[in-house]
Amino acid sequence: TSLFVPSLTMVPISPEHFAQHLADSLAASKLFDHFDNLTYFVKDNVGRYVVFNETLMRRCGFAHQEQLLGRTALEVFSSSLGEHFHSQDLDLIRTGRPLINEMEQHPYPNRRNGWCLTTKLPLKNRQGETIGLVGMSRDIQSPDQDTNVYASIALVLEHIKRNLDQPLKPPDLADLAGLSVWQLDQRVKELFGVTVAQLVLQTRMDSAA
Repeated sequence: TSLFVPSLTMVPISPEHFAQHLADSLAASKLFDHFDNLTYFVKDNVGRYVVFNETLMRRCGFAHQEQLLGRTALEVFSSSLGEHFHSQDLDLIRTGRPLINEMEQHPYPNRRNGWCLTTKLPLKNRQGETIGLVGMSRDIQSPDQDTNVYASIALVLEHIKRNLDQPLKPPDLADLAGLSVWQLDQRVKELFGVTVAQLVLQTRMDSAA
């Protein structure tokens, strides 16, 4: 097999100017079409889908890109989920504050809602203004897993976020989840790579920042 050798007449492109030379600045997003357990999306300044992978399109029940393009989450998902996602999008665009590893439910074809971790980051123009967002949601649940366990973890995470000014002890959080301290620690480690105590500290630091 022959190796590709750049032509001597090919001028190297500096890393900082590489994106300017792309015919399609979002061409790299096609990589996400090859992930069945991950949805990828880019939205404009009012929360409309402008780029997305095929996994998201199929999960929304569409067969063609034109059916999802230009719609908001409010128009795509059920009323409760759609309102939550759209409000989340507009809040991020308004504040420029990223959303990191948010545990939430998404609809899946042919079965009930499943749990995922969602991350959304603001997209800014050259003036530093937020003009949209880019995000992805990664499945953390297989179809045969018990959704109640993940619902308990989500309840604990929400409790932590709402009570950062209060003592948050692992035994109390485990009781809230209906799990032992060890079981809660193991679940949190699987999802976030840290213990419950470390997650509380990390959440407090993120909030302060």
